[in-house]
Amino acid sequence: MEIRCSGIFYMGIAEGERARRKQLERDGLFIRQVERRFPYPLWEGRNLTAYVQIYFTLLPQYEKRLFLKDRIWDSQEAGRLLERAGETIADLRECRERVFARELGGVGDDIPKELLAVCLHQKRPFEQISIRLPQTGGEEGEWAAWLLRPYLTRLRQVFLCGEVGEQTAKLEERLFREFGIMAQECLRPPKDTLLLDLRSGEDLVKDDEHKGPGCPEHICVNRAKALKFLDTTAKNGYNTGVN
Repeated sequence: MEIRCSGIFYMGIAEGERARRKQLERDGLFIRQVERRFPYPLWEGRNLTAYVQIYFTLLPQYEKRLFLKDRIWDSQEAGRLLERAGETIADLRECRERVFARELGGVGDDIPKELLAVCLHQKRPFEQISIRLPQTGGEEGEWAAWLLRPYLTRLRQVFLCGEVGEQTAKLEERLFREFGIMAQECLRPPKDTLLLDLRSGEDLVKDDEHKGPGCPEHICVNRAKALKFLDTTAKNGYNTGVN
């Protein structure tokens, strides 16, 4: 049986951990593999099940020094160690999708669509979905169609949220032309409807800052939540390995 499996390499921080720079330069960062693979449906003329395999490394938070106080890594030193780990996993497992933790400057813009497919699959079952896209440029509209395709036969309603931009208009036309779905436009997702938000991580951060705490959240799949899922999965795998 054919198995489709793509790899993602997550680079994060092991909070509170310490290591010597010379040791890491000699041995490299330790790379781990999450024990389970994460499934998602894939449509290629028929429904298939594909998988995402997560690999990860966690850089110790501090550089351990002999006679001086431990310090947070210099960004260039950390960058060299992480780049070497990325090259290693690419050679060993042909895994070239790299995602950086927030602590390393990541906002989720490097999240591949396959991981979003995993996160969407974890929200099933759903018969309604809201979609929010950037107003201009990019390929998020194509991503939305790709992500939704395995679910279209069971969807009753699709809502297109926010101001209608170029990508939203193209997706609306495609849903009707190819699948006969009349999407409804609305400024905000209807209550309790799953939201697939494909805007950039920066836009999501700005949204959170603008809304402030206490704002109600929709059941949501977006880059920020996918990044959080990666971080939690990696740290759970790390703690299991350490224990």
